[in-house]
Amino acid sequence: MRNQIWRSFMVGAAAILFLGAIVAQANITPPTGQRDLVVFIAKYKPNLYRLVGQQPRPYGAAQFHSPQAIIADPAGRCFYVIDQPKLITETTKIWRISADGTPTLAFQGRGTNDNGPFGNPVSLGLDADRRLLIADTVTGLWRLEANGSLQHLFDGRSKPLHKISAATGSKQGLILATNYLDTVTGGQMLNLPPGVLPGTGVGNSTGRQVPIRTWKNQGGLYQVNAQGRTPAIRALVANRTPGGAEHDTYWRTASQVFVDSAGRAVLVDAGSVSKRTETVYTGSYRPTDHPHKRTSKSVVNGGVFVLHPDGRFEDLTFKTPTESSGPLRRPHGAAQWSDDTYLVADPEMYVKGVTGTGGLLLLKLDGSRQARWPFGERLRPLGVAILRGAGTPAQATVAKPIRLADVAGNRMAGKITQIETISWECKPQGGGGLMGPVGMNWDVQPKAQAEAKLRSIFENARWSIAPGGALRFSGTGVNPQTQGTPVVMTGTVTQLEGMLSVSARYKGQSMFDTQLGSLDVRIHGAGPGQATMSITTNIFTKTERLKATFEQTLSL
Repeated sequence: MRNQIWRSFMVGAAAILFLGAIVAQANITPPTGQRDLVVFIAKYKPNLYRLVGQQPRPYGAAQFHSPQAIIADPAGRCFYVIDQPKLITETTKIWRISADGTPTLAFQGRGTNDNGPFGNPVSLGLDADRRLLIADTVTGLWRLEANGSLQHLFDGRSKPLHKISAATGSKQGLILATNYLDTVTGGQMLNLPPGVLPGTGVGNSTGRQVPIRTWKNQGGLYQVNAQGRTPAIRALVANRTPGGAEHDTYWRTASQVFVDSAGRAVLVDAGSVSKRTETVYTGSYRPTDHPHKRTSKSVVNGGVFVLHPDGRFEDLTFKTPTESSGPLRRPHGAAQWSDDTYLVADPEMYVKGVTGTGGLLLLKLDGSRQARWPFGERLRPLGVAILRGAGTPAQATVAKPIRLADVAGNRMAGKITQIETISWECKPQGGGGLMGPVGMNWDVQPKAQAEAKLRSIFENARWSIAPGGALRFSGTGVNPQTQGTPVVMTGTVTQLEGMLSVSARYKGQSMFDTQLGSLDVRIHGAGPGQATMSITTNIFTKTERLKATFEQTLSL
């Protein structure tokens, strides 16, 4: 899609006219104050989190099923989150989250299958009057009015505003983003009953083919003035690199667009993932012998683009060729961190030594980046928003830099200070057969007993860390040399910027050993002679299953 080099292009006077009209604001400081709110939504654990220092904390009482986007409304001192339902018969919900975390249902609407407004709502924005915009790639662009009603602005079926995926406002109109599209539909055969096709006089015995259609759209970034009867549309950026082929585009999936304090339009590209399934055969005589399916997967990483007031269009992802795109992979949302820096939410962010990674990173206008908050398997941020000075005070623990040499040796874990999530299930009496922890219903144990079980394994557990980073973990009271139990794991401790990352696993004794054990840990310095560990663990034995996310101290 994009060559891995820095690009900066002049895209014409249209962009200069559009962005030059926005009043610039200076001195945007990092939101590190006690009342500043940095809030994000997460994949797999779909509720809100507030970033406090280095740690994500659950924020408010809102619970979602599949949150798609989050945006901050500074004037209203609140956040908005759009949440898609589990079933097509349920409603899509738009939540208003006050600064203290209280959720209020701002709007809910059914899908197009039930004569509702939403087909695939994917992004949120605010217009110049701070009214909420909802971009839907199926039904177009919607606006939530002050009285709670929903107004349809564009249907999203006509070019160039075909399949709108992101929108925001400016003083000179709306800014909309669409994506590259090249799709072929139809071609399959319909099995119609034998006889004469109605209204044709033509006999049918073999079926009928669905017409083959090609759907194409180059995509782009557009300024739209919807004041008149006919909207005035002006192209700001065509989604095609100069001199490139039709499919050589800047972005694949525009997941968010916003205008920062200096009048720069910022576009977040989530990249794309496509799968292709085809039938293959292994027989040597006939093509129908032993057919099976083969699936191939193609992933195109995303990035962050900036349209400057002077018309320059930059790809920040590859502005520093020596860094390539890493650790940025498939960002879904962003917010302005400071005058020259953006906070980017990337569920696929990659940091070596962190299992699963995913997290928040800082991306500067010069292209430099810092993966400051790698969350690993614990959390996968899908969007982030910032409200300065609006929240209740939150005192962050000052994280002191910690080195591998500080933890090397035989260490004893301390008390568990906080349990975020926990689940303990036991095998029913007489159930399970030979499969052990697979394919059966388990008895869920009370939370108090689950917490007691967790403490019995991890408090006073032994962490043996070699100077090179090799790790052996053994649960409380278990000989480190014991084999065949998932409370004894081996792994690696990796040095990151100012903290340590730990990944450990239980190694099964044979292919029939269905037990599991895993640790995903971040270690932060907490003071003289002590560190704090943020731990996610899964321990499955033949008779019980324990899953938890918690914090614990470690004596140095």
